[in-house]
Amino acid sequence: MDITGHATFLPHDDPDASPAFHRDALGFKVRGDGRPGTFTRVRAGGAQAAQEPARQPYGVRDRAFRHPAGNLTRINEIR
Repeated sequence: MDITGHATFLPHDDPDASPAFHRDALGFKVRGDGRPGTFTRVRAGGAQAAQEPARQPYGVRDRAFRHPAGNLTRINEIR
């Protein structure tokens, strides 16, 4: 039986080699890239910062924003 993936979260230590492996060797399509700059780009698109990027004691670095419709969105990065 084949499994069709809809979305996959792939934590990694090397932001250049890891996406290349998953894209080239496994055939994944890169739809989003959470490298530094995402928060700046989101704010430039009209979102209001709810939390600047911060390292949390439970092991992630995260940030939060409210988009123009008012919904809160949080972006997490595992460290």
